[in-house]
Amino acid sequence: MRILHISDTHGLLPELRTGADIIVHSGDFLPNRTRGVRAIEEPFQAQWIRDNADRLKAWLGGRPFLFCQGNHDFIDPVPELKEAGINAIDLTMQYIVEHNGVRFFGFPWVKYFTGEWNWEAEERDIVRHLRLVPPVDVLVTHGPIYGVLDQNIYRTRCGSQALKDFLRDVPTPPKYVLHGHIHEAAGHTGWSRGIIVSNAAGIQQVWEIS
Repeated sequence: MRILHISDTHGLLPELRTGADIIVHSGDFLPNRTRGVRAIEEPFQAQWIRDNADRLKAWLGGRPFLFCQGNHDFIDPVPELKEAGINAIDLTMQYIVEHNGVRFFGFPWVKYFTGEWNWEAEERDIVRHLRLVPPVDVLVTHGPIYGVLDQNIYRTRCGSQALKDFLRDVPTPPKYVLHGHIHEAAGHTGWSRGIIVSNAAGIQQVWEIS
């Protein structure tokens, strides 16, 4: 199965690469109208999907769309996407979602930085949330691992140490960690325990997973 990994599109619909079976989006799919005012963002984002339903359907080209929410996403877009006839699955904190035998889990939490956006948490709380992550083949996170494709324009490491510790200690590690969040660090790398890490913030990467 070939996965097209994208992230941090923020309401833009760039032309997608062909040849992939499914599309996995690791967060910040939706545009924003404010700096994180939930009462405004939720209806705005839902209306954006309704207004762009035909464009979204054509953009995805009939391929399944698996999605994990990011800190700029304030709603689960799946109900609106399904209404548009799109085969969409919200992975966010879903224990195991299987597609063609490959197990996925979506982990939206990011390390606290301003308190204005969704899914921000202190490291001690990220540790607690990580206890809910089961053994999977593909872990879709919005935020990065500390020290791995996580350096912003100010050379600050924005990744989670709790996520790093979890992946080093978990008995059965995922084959892939797909994330976004830090645009300046987009790319991919091999990491500890044979894990492939992909940061697709603003770019597109294709992975073949069996």
